[in-house]
Amino acid sequence: MEPWSMGSLIKELRKMAQVSQLTLAEATDLSPTTISRYERGKQLPSQGSMERIMDFFASQGVDWKTCSPLWVSEDVGFGVEEEKREDSTQELDAWVRRNFYQGKNLEPPCDIASIRDCYCRANREMAWAYIEGCWKFRDMQEMLLRQSVSSQQSHAIDTISYQNFRATIKELMKSTLDLLEKKTDFHEKNLSHYLDGSIGRLPGTLDERRLLNLLGILHFQLQEYETAMQYFRLLQKLQEERGVEEGEEDCCIRFNIAMTQMETGELLLAAEEIPKIVEQYYFRGNMMLVILLLWGRIHLEYRLGQNALAKKDWEWIHVLLLELNPKLLRCYEIEEMIREIPLIWYF
Repeated sequence: MEPWSMGSLIKELRKMAQVSQLTLAEATDLSPTTISRYERGKQLPSQGSMERIMDFFASQGVDWKTCSPLWVSEDVGFGVEEEKREDSTQELDAWVRRNFYQGKNLEPPCDIASIRDCYCRANREMAWAYIEGCWKFRDMQEMLLRQSVSSQQSHAIDTISYQNFRATIKELMKSTLDLLEKKTDFHEKNLSHYLDGSIGRLPGTLDERRLLNLLGILHFQLQEYETAMQYFRLLQKLQEERGVEEGEEDCCIRFNIAMTQMETGELLLAAEEIPKIVEQYYFRGNMMLVILLLWGRIHLEYRLGQNALAKKDWEWIHVLLLELNPKLLRCYEIEEMIREIPLIWYF
């Protein structure tokens, strides 16, 4: 059972209660098709639907907390034994914080506000795609870190893990492309035409831009930096054509491009752009954005051998984290880990 699978939870509870999808659907004013989509992970229930489902299982004497104590938490079963949430995104926020701010794992470049924004816009597939990508990315980071620490580790095991990681990310990319194609006439095979503006239209809605950004990030994680750069350049071109004033989205696009340049042999261009972005948005962006920009500058400084500057930026990140939330400091305890993190922003 995957830690982030709401569908697995519903299916497990239904088995424990020994009820069919039809019975659950009738008791919760939902259709059997909807229940089936929930369990298969094709659709996420709304807060109201989830509350009715949890209330039904409670009436059957099934305690959702005993379903799978390894991952089910009060944040998932928010309709039972808890005060009703005023904000349907609190459950999502809590899940992200619980899984990514524990200190035992590296913190992925995952912005809770962006996930919440996707969720609020009813684009739940996108929200879960972000989470899934972060989850798998964190596993990959851990594997690479272990490999760098211990040269005695079996290379065969690492190879299998990496192949599985690539397969998972490629499947996520396919799902993301499917979502994008439902919203626009964009197709990956025509990416070059979009870049030179000779065909079709550029995707312009916020969700479409998020999808393009996610595709760039996924290619970055697969170390397919040239393709990742194409997506980020496409976003930049779209931003220019829309005539949008400079803001956090523009900052994130420029930051993604600069971080990718570090991996494509354009280190000098990145060295010029990243400090400029940090200076420009240092007093304008939200605190988490500033932290991520500083993270990027640290990554650049290590690449340039500027370890003293990197250490100062690292100390400043600690100060900002202490102001933001002292509990977050637990996941930034080992300075050397920053060397292993390919930093890229999710806008």
